[in-house]
Amino acid sequence: MDLADPVAKEGGEADAEPKTESLAEEKGMNRKEKRKAMKKMKRKQTRKEMALKEREEEEAILNDPQELMKIKLMEQEEAERSERERKLFEERERAEKVGKDGMWRGGPTKGQMGSPDMAVYMPLDLHFSL
Repeated sequence: MDLADPVAKEGGEADAEPKTESLAEEKGMNRKEKRKAMKKMKRKQTRKEMALKEREEEEAILNDPQELMKIKLMEQEEAERSERERKLFEERERAEKVGKDGMWRGGPTKGQMGSPDMAVYMPLDLHFSL
């Protein structure tokens, strides 16, 4: 009976060393190359674990009713804010085009000159003729 066999079976460290030695023997790797390969494998494993953790967190958020309500509320607030900003912008543009004397200084208004909503009410022959 060999005394090294029971120790190798019981201890986890003994199993790890022959693996790297056999890897080194198979590929003819020196210590530097072996260390580099081990680091690469460790980085790869770490990236996999982090991606899995992120995926699980995202799934947990999507399955949580409170988080879903929070996301909906944030999207609704963003839509309302962008609508307010758009209206303010249009009012400023309109104010710039109308001079102090009340005369229109700009080009066609939104409802003029072939806007998509006006095309419904215009006959096709008038819409394209100039």
